[in-house]
Amino acid sequence: MKKDISYWHPLCIAEPEGKFVGHNASGHLLPCCWCENTGDPDFDPLLQDHLKIENVDGVDEILLSDEWLEFTRILVEEPLKAPRTCWKYCGKGKGFKIKSQELYK
Repeated sequence: MKKDISYWHPLCIAEPEGKFVGHNASGHLLPCCWCENTGDPDFDPLLQDHLKIENVDGVDEILLSDEWLEFTRILVEEPLKAPRTCWKYCGKGKGFKIKSQELYK
C-alpha cells in the first residue's frame, strides 16, 4: 500500500466530520470501528488491560493515557508510522460516505 501524505486525513481526529471512538468485545476503546479485528499490531498498545473500560473511572482516563496520546501524536506528527489500517481507510483520499459503505473482508 502506497502511503501518500497528500491524502492523509485521519477521521478519528478530523474536525468537524470526524468519527467517534469505538469499542470492542474485550472492553477496550478503539480510535474507530475500522480498527476492530484487523490483526494490526500497531493497535496493541491501546489494548492493554489497564485501558479496559471496566478498569478506569472515566473515558478521559483512557483517552488521556500515554498510549492514546502517543497514538494521536503519531497520526499528527509522524503519519507514515501510523497503523496500516489507518492508511487503508484514512489515507486513500476516499470520502467518508464511500468509506462507510464499503464491505469489509
